[in-house]
Amino acid sequence: MKLNKNILGGAAIMTAGCISIASTASGTVVVAEGRQAGYNYTFEDLNLGNVDGQGGFLDSGPWGNCGGDGCWWNNGWTDFGGTPRPTNVVNTRASGGSQSLEFSTNPGYGSDAYLDLTEARHSGQWILSFDIYQPSEYDGTAHIYLSRGATGSGVFQEGFHFQGNGTSGRFYDSGSTQLSLRQDEWVNVRVDIDLDANTAEARYGGDLFYIGPWNNGGDFPNQIQGVNIWAAEGTTAAAFNIDNFMLVDPASWAALVPEPSGLTLLGLGVLGLGLRRRRS
Repeated sequence: MKLNKNILGGAAIMTAGCISIASTASGTVVVAEGRQAGYNYTFEDLNLGNVDGQGGFLDSGPWGNCGGDGCWWNNGWTDFGGTPRPTNVVNTRASGGSQSLEFSTNPGYGSDAYLDLTEARHSGQWILSFDIYQPSEYDGTAHIYLSRGATGSGVFQEGFHFQGNGTSGRFYDSGSTQLSLRQDEWVNVRVDIDLDANTAEARYGGDLFYIGPWNNGGDFPNQIQGVNIWAAEGTTAAAFNIDNFMLVDPASWAALVPEPSGLTLLGLGVLGLGLRRRRS
């Protein structure tokens, strides 16, 4: 769901039930019961060009209540220095609005950016969602890594490592069921995470392709902190796009993205058979 930039402009706040969505100078925060309950990047309020340093929440916001699991501080999106291609906010392609984040190959390794929370989320249920567009000319791989640690500090502990492979035509997590890659259209990727139960589910275009543990090895606890997205592989210089990137609690999700009733959150039971991640 693309939130209306005109509604969110300046210091305006849109309220849905007890959930408020407010635009800051650099990003959009989600507030529930007086505390920040997530973030939602539609990229509409960011400047065109290099995303480096944009979209940060450098304090707990005007509500002054960080809740029981720390503040939502982050320094915004960081473009890894020295990469062959910058990670740019563009207005050439978007999902429901006018702007999105573009990652391009060189060909081979190209754009590379990360977003890390200063303080990790250690408990509760969370929904991480984003839209991805991979054109048919993109024969590289779109890498989206959801880490339990800060990726900017070199901590890559799954979580998930999603890969949209333009050569094989498949979308998957490392070790998960592989789905057909959907090209030349926007596709939603949704991850339901229960940090208390150490469980996760992942869907691509609404199709479930993983049920299993969130913590998949390493020495970090059941938490979520970092996201790293990059473009690599392939023989043609091309780009994929990310839009509507959000991490929110289920109550905020229900207010932001109403959806029909169906399978219950984190309760698919027997459907998980055959979808569990292979472990070494």
